[in-house]
Amino acid sequence: AFWLPWLLLGIVGGVVVDKLDRRHVQLAGSAVRVLLLGSMTWLAATDRLTMPLLIAAVGIYGITQVFVDLAGSTIIPQLAPGSRLSAANGRVMGVQTVFTNFVGAPVGGLLLVLGSGWVFGVPVALGIAFLLLIGLGLRGDYRAAPSTEPAGSRLQHVLEGFRFQVSHPVLRPLLLT
Repeated sequence: AFWLPWLLLGIVGGVVVDKLDRRHVQLAGSAVRVLLLGSMTWLAATDRLTMPLLIAAVGIYGITQVFVDLAGSTIIPQLAPGSRLSAANGRVMGVQTVFTNFVGAPVGGLLLVLGSGWVFGVPVALGIAFLLLIGLGLRGDYRAAPSTEPAGSRLQHVLEGFRFQVSHPVLRPLLLT
């Protein structure tokens, strides 16, 4: 289920991120996350959270992850000088790996012990902090270089990416299962 949004929307997300300001994509996706997690916090705190709502929330969060993560990874070359790009990418990947694999599980377990409202509430606070940091602290235009291709060619890029996925010996079974 984790990779389903990436498989279905990864190519489309790439086209969107290449067309729009990457900072704005991150802000919009993160704002949706804050609203979603805020709703889940309220539902959990009032004991109204159901399994179908939780599954829907996971799906919506997965969709936002595609766009926010793509925008985040493609904005790095615009922020870091070329001579420091590999170090910047390495640091971002290192922080993501450490927090995802080593810090997230124990902290998530602790929050769950404290109560289900905390599991959603703390990410809401972190999401608000991210919105403030990126919204107020990062200024500028972070669009991709202007494309000389006509607008219809973007659809051709999406179709070309889909054809590649379907014909690739490793990716095809992932799409079908």
